[in-house]
Amino acid sequence: MAMVFSSIIFIFGFLPVFLAIYYVLPGKYKNFFTLLASYLFYAWGALNFLWFLIGLTVINYFLGRVLGSARYGGGGGGKKVLIFGVALEILALGYFKYANFFVDQLNGFREYFFEFDFDPLVWQHVVLPLGISFFTFHGISYLVDVYKKHTPVEKNFVNFALYVSFFPQLIAGPIIRYHEIAEQVKKREHSFDKFFDGVFLFCCGLAMKVLLANQIAQIPKVLDTVNNDGSAVLWLTYLCYTFQIYYDFAGYSKMAIGLGKMIGFEMPMNFNRPYLSVTVAEFWRRWHISLMNFFREYVYFPLGGSRVTLWKVCRNILIVFLLSGFWHGASWTFILWGLYFGIWLVFERLFEEKFLSKIPRVLRRIFTFIIVYFGWVIFSSDSLWVFMSRLIQMFKFNFSDLNMFSLVTGKEWFFFAVAVVIAFFPEIYLIKRLERLVMVKGVLAVLFLIYASSQLAAGGFNPFIYFRF
Repeated sequence: MAMVFSSIIFIFGFLPVFLAIYYVLPGKYKNFFTLLASYLFYAWGALNFLWFLIGLTVINYFLGRVLGSARYGGGGGGKKVLIFGVALEILALGYFKYANFFVDQLNGFREYFFEFDFDPLVWQHVVLPLGISFFTFHGISYLVDVYKKHTPVEKNFVNFALYVSFFPQLIAGPIIRYHEIAEQVKKREHSFDKFFDGVFLFCCGLAMKVLLANQIAQIPKVLDTVNNDGSAVLWLTYLCYTFQIYYDFAGYSKMAIGLGKMIGFEMPMNFNRPYLSVTVAEFWRRWHISLMNFFREYVYFPLGGSRVTLWKVCRNILIVFLLSGFWHGASWTFILWGLYFGIWLVFERLFEEKFLSKIPRVLRRIFTFIIVYFGWVIFSSDSLWVFMSRLIQMFKFNFSDLNMFSLVTGKEWFFFAVAVVIAFFPEIYLIKRLERLVMVKGVLAVLFLIYASSQLAAGGFNPFIYFRF
């Protein structure tokens, strides 16, 4: 069982012990200790794969050294080394994340066409290493950036290993390019103001996860206790999921950034109020920003980006979002989800100037939210069959189950309403002013921590949604 940020053992055990030792140690030992703490953090939930994480880190470190020599020293062969390194990362990700899927699809294909002479492949299912989707992308970005001279070669193994395995972003991002924190890894500022801001961000993220995402998730659980043929429950269930996944993942990202800040690291934000978007393209500039930056830099631009003919731009968009969907998981629903958003982005690309830009912003915001909402219907479905059956049920518009909403408690409705208000209403000037006051931030952080901790103590294990990706 992974050690999650929103757990009693992490908040009152791992984190205070780590911070106490970190700030007592001399500066030259801080990175080494943080690396050891990161490996302990990973081993807590995935001890069997710690060797894999370390082994891949060692390989990437030496490949980076070779790449640096080949490119800067004029030894040649840099491109071959790059291809080998990237292929190794993709093969590792492909084996652990997609081998089960392809074997299942092959068995299904053979069963369908050769049902009278069907001998399924014997296959022991592969266990997915925790965080593999993120630390392999860190490896790819580092090798490519060294090859392209976007980042210097890191000769200190501890510094490089810390970049790959830094526990705040190891399990679920953000995906950071090495040049964004290279100087901070070597030398960073520690101050009370930065530490305090980090604590405040962490507590805000904790509140988003425990007080909003977890409370919203209770509504579908309550409604699911009664079988019915109505549509209202399904509409509300997916509306809850729309807000749950946002506050769950954005909360994790805010906690990760806060943790980094506590020890001097400045990491880029990963969410920027995505449900305020007026286009699907804007939504993807605001949602999981680091992932979209990765695909734009290492897939979209190499394919030609927007500097090619219109139909090739549309092709590039579809490729990026098909890959993005498949990155999220080995399932046809994730592929459909990526294709769904790719098609909407192509539509916007074709009709933005002639038609869409003339629609009032309020209507465009509503329309974009509806598109995103149905995207989450696809995303959360276990199979294409489940998605289709639920979609049909939703559009029967049989609201005979509205009376079931009375099963939801007042507390759950309250947090749901708070989540909606925070997601849709722009930040008020007064709130921005209040956030500048240290006392206000301190009081809010304490209140968030106390109430969230009380909820955690009463509950059980509550992993983040993106841990399974």
